[in-house]
Amino acid sequence: MPHSATILCAALAAYGTLASPLASRWGQNCTVKPLGPGQDDAPQILKAMGDCNNGGTVVLGTAGDVFNISQRMTWNLQEVGIEWNGILKPNPAPSLWLNKSNTYQTEIQSQATSLIISGHNIHIDAHQTGGVDGSGQVFWSYYFNPANNITKNDGDGRPIAFTIQHASNVVVKDFHIWEPILWSSLIDASYNVTLDGMVINATNTDPLGAGKNWTPNTDGFNTFRSDTISFKNWKVICGDDCGAIKGNSTNIYIKDFACFGGNGFAFGSLGQYQDQEDIVENVYIENLAVSRIDSRVQPNMGNGIYMKVCLPLILTPQDPDGPC
Repeated sequence: MPHSATILCAALAAYGTLASPLASRWGQNCTVKPLGPGQDDAPQILKAMGDCNNGGTVVLGTAGDVFNISQRMTWNLQEVGIEWNGILKPNPAPSLWLNKSNTYQTEIQSQATSLIISGHNIHIDAHQTGGVDGSGQVFWSYYFNPANNITKNDGDGRPIAFTIQHASNVVVKDFHIWEPILWSSLIDASYNVTLDGMVINATNTDPLGAGKNWTPNTDGFNTFRSDTISFKNWKVICGDDCGAIKGNSTNIYIKDFACFGGNGFAFGSLGQYQDQEDIVENVYIENLAVSRIDSRVQPNMGNGIYMKVCLPLILTPQDPDGPC
């Protein structure tokens, strides 16, 4: 069956300010501190999210705290503030996350994720100290070690670091993601989300990777089936798309965005799935800087802004998603 990819990309001179009608007060406080080396902090974090749901504030440690995470988590929140001061660090064992039963499968490109934030009226402030350390360096070196005899593939279980899904009225401020294993972030099936002051760094430090595409598919962000999404004051160093606006993304506002290395900034993939129309409409980009970095560190960048549209003629039963 033919694909249908409708691409309507409009640069709007006067784009409305994106609203973030969050609750001005938060009730009960739930403070979480790391349990210590070798212990899984996910259960106590999940408990705090439940205890302070519907009007409370969750405080994730203080600056410098590291929370060990050894299981997937979904935070389904209503009217919650999160003071995300510490760092969530997934267990760095590749065998854990390559087991698909330990992650969630998304509805785009069979990718996996280990953290889903959903719900309504959610305010996250990481104060430039908090975020997620994806332990990506362990995975990059693991894949490129010939003794392991394994190849990176989409959908192999490596999780997206930070996923907002089925959410509305969300603000994320001053959040950092270090060493993402796969995409740094995904905004899926969501409405009115603002991500302001994000820093993404997927820089390989293993000398064996110099001059190679050592960190592929570490996108800064992906949007999918979402409306009224704002990205402001971002800095992304990665090995793939600094940002990718995928199918059925509308009213996207991007301002003051710095992109280093990787493949540039993408519209797509579009037309990827049979019998599914993809629309990209009303995209406003202001002050986007796309820069190459030393090719000995990251050799990829050949694009500034580009389109990725799949061609149905090259789809096969063995490769149902095509090349993108």
